[in-house]
Amino acid sequence: MSLNNYLVKGFPFLFMVFIFGCASSPTLNLREKDFNVKSKKVIWFQIPGFSESHLSLLKFSGNNPNHKLSFEESHCLGKTWRYNLFKLRPAPFEGFMTQMTGRKSVKSNCSDFNKKPFWAYLNMESNKIGIFERGKGHFSSEKLFEHCSGGKSNFQKNVYYWFSNKSIPNVDKNNFHFLEQGSFPKADVYFDRACNTKFCDSTLLGNVKSLFRRWSVGKKSFVFIIRDFNYLKAIKNKKILDVRNLLFELEESYSFFLSKAKKEKDMLVIFSGSGALNFEFPNSGKKWFQFEKSGKNVVYRRESLMSPIMATGASSENFCGIYHEAGVFKRLLLAMGFKKEPE
Repeated sequence: MSLNNYLVKGFPFLFMVFIFGCASSPTLNLREKDFNVKSKKVIWFQIPGFSESHLSLLKFSGNNPNHKLSFEESHCLGKTWRYNLFKLRPAPFEGFMTQMTGRKSVKSNCSDFNKKPFWAYLNMESNKIGIFERGKGHFSSEKLFEHCSGGKSNFQKNVYYWFSNKSIPNVDKNNFHFLEQGSFPKADVYFDRACNTKFCDSTLLGNVKSLFRRWSVGKKSFVFIIRDFNYLKAIKNKKILDVRNLLFELEESYSFFLSKAKKEKDMLVIFSGSGALNFEFPNSGKKWFQFEKSGKNVVYRRESLMSPIMATGASSENFCGIYHEAGVFKRLLLAMGFKKEPE
């Protein structure tokens, strides 16, 4: 058979390969992914003490371990080194400050709030930053307003704060409730009216969905940060059942925003930990039952030297790999289209 006959007979096959090859969509973690899409909307979970190994509490809690968690739908899983100029294993809040500012000179004092967070470098309009914080850590955002309120820092200017803690809100302050429908008149500090000195009659998912829906309406770009210090407290108290219940809440909340990111191509959803405490899980059977029920047989010695970070959506491909916690800052700026070298 001549060369021409080979080419004529083989052309349809080559044509089909070309067509299907061009038509296939790029994937990341076996999921379709549009690359190099800049993010205008950032949802960021910051969970002290979280380790990806904790997800075993969800994966093996039911009768179907083949059930896929929303966390498994993430495009990228990265790991960040935890150290700064002063400490090996900085406190979780210090780690998150490094992630947000790119600075390794964090000390857990008022000077930290004078550093510029990533949103200060972006050409974003005012009132586009919202931070929801549940529980209270050794050093948390409330310290900014309790002890560091001498001036309007970059963490205060035009930023909405919502605090949900087991304390009676100051009646002179602004309040919020997850059942309310109205918007928030200005960037300020708001306290959860569903909380008293003993408990909070509100859930993470209920608060997050309500606040996000009311606050984000009409905004074409924003940064919405969610922190939960109750998670770390439950781990240190070895209340494993509480940890699992909190994980269920985080799973539902994360799933809620993943569904948003599927519809809004310019949304980036991040889930990061700091100060990760890795469990040494017991064997199956009776020991595992006792572990879940009462925290018996749980073993953890010291915080990990690395923390996890998961990302899904616009520019999430930049969060894969291993890098220092300060590298989260540069990746966020890149994801949101900032091209200059930060100061």
